[in-house]
Amino acid sequence: MLKKKSFYRFKIEGFTVGEKLSRFYPPKTIKKNIINEVPNSNKKFIQSGYYEHYDSKETKFLEEFDQICFFYKPNDKNFIIHAVSAIYFCKKQKDRNDFVKTYEKKIDYDWGDLLKKSKQIYKYPNKYPYGKGSKSLMTYYQFPTYNYNNDLILISNKSYAKDANSNWGNNVEVTYMTFEFNDWLAKHTSKY
Repeated sequence: MLKKKSFYRFKIEGFTVGEKLSRFYPPKTIKKNIINEVPNSNKKFIQSGYYEHYDSKETKFLEEFDQICFFYKPNDKNFIIHAVSAIYFCKKQKDRNDFVKTYEKKIDYDWGDLLKKSKQIYKYPNKYPYGKGSKSLMTYYQFPTYNYNNDLILISNKSYAKDANSNWGNNVEVTYMTFEFNDWLAKHTSKY
């Protein structure tokens, strides 16, 4: 059986980088949902977040994730998406692992022979808000330069310690970002 070859961009809940966020949400809604969760940033990118459902004319609940957010540049009237990130909350490690495997298979099937794949475990600092023993298993997928400009997909399987911030929950986060956004993020925070 021949492997499927896909030349469309990777999508998360129907969104992808390079699209106009203003196609999905009115500017007032985008600005109303601005949040800032990247510490020490120079505000080169703005984050707008949506929880549990899309705030659009056609109300549509998220199909796979519990929340979604987008990054775009300030003063961009079209709100071009430079990163889309979605989170699935789940307490059980097995369920998170299964979710990750499903997403990895999806990516490998479409782009497996094009991507550079690597994994690493990131251990958070043993202090508040992370707590002692919090960690994340990161799976990186680097797109080739041609056609995709070194775009990156990151799957983070996060396990927080019992003494971590009580507002945090174990989760899987899937992010699709441009190389420019990833480069900026790396300079302003050790890990996202």
